Amino acid sequence: MHPAYREQPVLEQLFEDADEQYAKMKTSLASEEFHAQSEADVERWLRVEQHELMRRLLQSHVRLRGQDRAVAAVVDAAGREHTHVRPDQSRQLETVFGTVEVPRTGYAGRHLATLYPVDASLNLPGHLYSHEVER
Repeated sequence: MHPAYREQPVLEQLFEDADEQYAKMKTSLASEEFHAQSEADVERWLRVEQHELMRRLLQSHVRLRGQDRAVAAVVDAAGREHTHVRPDQSRQLETVFGTVEVPRTGYAGRHLATLYPVDASLNLPGHLYSHEVER
């Protein structure tokens, strides 16, 4: 994101969901139940669980980026200032790891389309599917 939009992020508990998933995976792998399973069974289980871990890590990263707020005027390509702030907006993004929620702040103006600098910073497509899903 352009430095004009960067604020100090709030990191507290941001990656907690991913930490919980990783801890669950470690506990399961060390359990008696898993001790009795074949390597192939564990590998198949890990494929599913690692996918969820990656989704949670991506969700945490996107949540971190979504904390960005404009600290200067938001101006569109035509030079028009967007003065109306619309906090607590969000959108879904379907990724190769699953669906994540993208928090964002919108900046609008009278008769102007809303701009989402976080979307631009993340280079998000205007539709549901991430560029990686499309690829």
